[in-house]
Amino acid sequence: MFKADDNVKRIRGSAGDLPVGTICTVVKCKGISVWLKGYTGCYNKSYFELVPEVDPFAELKQALADGKIIQLFNCGDWVDVPADLVGWARPDVDYRIKPEPAKPHVHAELIHAWVADPTIVFQRNNGTGWVDQVNPHWWPSYAYRIKPSAEDLAKVAELENLLKLNKTELDLVKSELRQGIAREYTLVDSIILTQAELVKLQE
Repeated sequence: MFKADDNVKRIRGSAGDLPVGTICTVVKCKGISVWLKGYTGCYNKSYFELVPEVDPFAELKQALADGKIIQLFNCGDWVDVPADLVGWARPDVDYRIKPEPAKPHVHAELIHAWVADPTIVFQRNNGTGWVDQVNPHWWPSYAYRIKPSAEDLAKVAELENLLKLNKTELDLVKSELRQGIAREYTLVDSIILTQAELVKLQE
């Protein structure tokens, strides 16, 4: 037996003004007849089946059971609700699963600088070199940088030259050390041979 406010779906019978598959709300039910909200007259209740009630909080309750945090919209902001105090007393739209923290964009620092000062010129490395970007797209797979000034480029060149010189000097030091070690080994070998000869003479 259907009761008032039940949701029912037509499953058989001639189409008429109420095609098969239509879901309606029951106004009243008496005997084999049922009256539906928004429709005149009555219908044979055997043409309908009860639509199971859907729990609007089902997804939220499952998330809570899975250990997720539920939030309630209150005073213009989303606030965490302890699991034992959720209650589900408010409309379902007032609840949500707490979003996971968003990962910062790989170029977040540069994007902030761009927003703060749109006059800054940025460059993107296209694989062959750095190219000026009027409106950077900030693709994560590309490298970006603030375009260095001429003075900065000169300093970089100077540092690179120093590094090259230091590397050359380091290579020379390594070579000298190797030669010194080789000489030491030669000297040790000579001493050993000399000692061996002395032993033979003493015999």
